Amino acid sequence: MNTARAWTIAWAVMNDVKISPALPEQFISSISVMGYPHRMLTDAMHWADEEERNSALDALECSIARIRKLHFPLLIGSTQ
Repeated sequence: MNTARAWTIAWAVMNDVKISPALPEQFISSISVMGYPHRMLTDAMHWADEEERNSALDALECSIARIRKLHFPLLIGSTQ
């Protein structure tokens, strides 16, 4: 369900489409029987402390570096 929400948001952004943050009632009815509790397209804001935020940013930087190294060597001119 989270992947579907993420792709919905990505599609809307890429196509310059404004979408409601509330999930449609028919969809909520369908997924609530499966135990999915969310009723909104996006999650509530999460305020992290500085250590948690820095840890997440470090992990993000590592992921970006790995993607650049493995998937975009022509763009950065190196395969190291």
